[in-house]
Amino acid sequence: MNEFDDTKLVSDYRFLEDVNETKQAAKRSKPSQAISDSASKRTNWQRLKTEALGRGVEWLMQAEGMEKRRMNTSFFMPKKQSVMWRVRWVFASVNIECIDARAPESQLLITLLSRHLEGPSGSDGVLHRHSLRKFKLEGTDTCHIFLESARCPGNSKKYFELDLQQTLASQLSGKVIIEFPTFHVVLPKDKSAFPLFLSSDKTELQEESEKEESEEETEESEEESEDDLEEEDSEIVLAVGHEPSK
Repeated sequence: MNEFDDTKLVSDYRFLEDVNETKQAAKRSKPSQAISDSASKRTNWQRLKTEALGRGVEWLMQAEGMEKRRMNTSFFMPKKQSVMWRVRWVFASVNIECIDARAPESQLLITLLSRHLEGPSGSDGVLHRHSLRKFKLEGTDTCHIFLESARCPGNSKKYFELDLQQTLASQLSGKVIIEFPTFHVVLPKDKSAFPLFLSSDKTELQEESEKEESEEETEESEEESEDDLEEEDSEIVLAVGHEPSK
């Protein structure tokens, strides 16, 4: 009986040792897996940035941990050579938001919008359609779609009006997108609340940017001049204080 108990005890001990080794090995593999996942994400984001730029879109990333950074599901699909965009739809005046997690860039805006106006099936769909009934009654063709300009300051927002009959790709071209686009769906009566970004605004922003760059260059030049003067003063002091050797 004692021999049986000792044998069983040794067997159980070895089993626990095996379990512990497996557990430790799993822990050691996690950091390398995390590093691999992080590297893969960076590669995907870089590919998206490159593909977006090739389509005329200046795509900007937020810092890690920021909300839009975490939420962004946009990516480039190599097989279809297509960018799939996360699109946030905000229906003005009713405070309702809808999301396209992966909208194909080839889709017409009116097609994407119509799906959201129809809403999901079932009881949730009934409530959704009731909330958006004003837009439905007004008609999809009469709705206005605005995209906020990323270049304007927060206290002076300006918007681009988009063409519902054009593709997502064509309407994002020439724009600056921070992570993913947010489209504001607006009824005709509310259109005046969304001032348009005009060519004169672009010229003004360029002038301000050039002015800031000029001021920075001037400051750098002045700092360099001050450094040169300090060096000259130091050389003069050394020259005056130097006594020739006898």
